[in-house]
Amino acid sequence: MVDWPLSSSQDELTLQGELSMKVLVMCAGCFQEDGHPLNCHTAWHEVNDRGAYLTECPRGHKTVSVVQQHKFEILFELGARALLDGYPGEAITRFASSQERFFEFFIRVVAQRNQIAQAAMKQTWQDLVNSSERQYGAYLMLHLLHYGTSVSPKPEKVKPAGATGKTKDWKAFRNSVVHKGYIPSTEEAIQYGELVYDFITSQVASSMSTAGESVQTATMNLIMEAADSFRDVEGRRYNQTMAIPGVVGVLAGTEVRSFREALEQVRVMRSTMDNLVTNLEHAKGA
Repeated sequence: MVDWPLSSSQDELTLQGELSMKVLVMCAGCFQEDGHPLNCHTAWHEVNDRGAYLTECPRGHKTVSVVQQHKFEILFELGARALLDGYPGEAITRFASSQERFFEFFIRVVAQRNQIAQAAMKQTWQDLVNSSERQYGAYLMLHLLHYGTSVSPKPEKVKPAGATGKTKDWKAFRNSVVHKGYIPSTEEAIQYGELVYDFITSQVASSMSTAGESVQTATMNLIMEAADSFRDVEGRRYNQTMAIPGVVGVLAGTEVRSFREALEQVRVMRSTMDNLVTNLEHAKGA
C-alpha cells in the first residue's frame, strides 16, 4: 500500500529514473467521479514482480492497476535504463532475464494456441519453473513444432566481437558477468543488449503474425491473474489497466529499428514522463 501524499519534488523525479523504475498510478475512483485527470490523486509505485499495484487515496477509493506488459518487456526496459544510467553489469543481467522470460511468454502463447487449459499449463510449468535450461529446451521444441524449423541463429551461440577464450560465445560472456564477477564495459553491454533486442523483436513479430489471437489471449490471462492477486481487498475497488512505455514486446509494435535507436527512445520517453509529471503537479497547485 502506498502512503499518501507522496513527494512530487524534483528529487523524487530523479530517483525514479536513476535508482529505480517507478510507475505513476492515477486513482480510477477520482477519475470516475470527477472526469478530469487534474482532479485525480496520483501516486508513484516502484515496479514490482506481480505486475499489479494497489492504492487507496484520501477519498477512500481503492484502485488496482495492472500493467499490460509481460515480464520480459519490463525486464528489458529495466536493462535499458540501467545501461543509460551507467550500470552495464546490471543491464546485462536484466537483458538476460528478459530473454529467459520471453521463452516463458512463447511457451504460454503456443500452449494457448493449442487450447491447453490454464490449470494444466500452470501445473506443468511447475516442473520447469526452477530450471532455466528446461525452459530453454521447452522453448526450442515448441518453436520447432510451431514453425517447423529450429531457432536460428541461437543468440547464446553467437560469438561476441573481440571475444577471448573466456567468452567464446554470449552464453559464456553472460555467465562470466552474472556468476564470476566479470565487470563489463558499456560497449559490451550495448552489444549484448543489441543481441537480445534483435532476437526478441524478431520473435515477437513472428508470434504476432502467426498466433496473434493467442498472444492477445495470453496477455489477457496475465492481466486477470495479476488482478486476482488482490482478490482479498475489502470493500469496493476500481480495476484499471495501464501501460508502461517500452521499446520491446507486444505493445511496442513491430517497427524495425536498431537497439541504439531504441535506447535513445527510452531516454526521450523518460524525459517526457518527467516533464509531464512536473506540469501535472504544477497545474494541480495552480
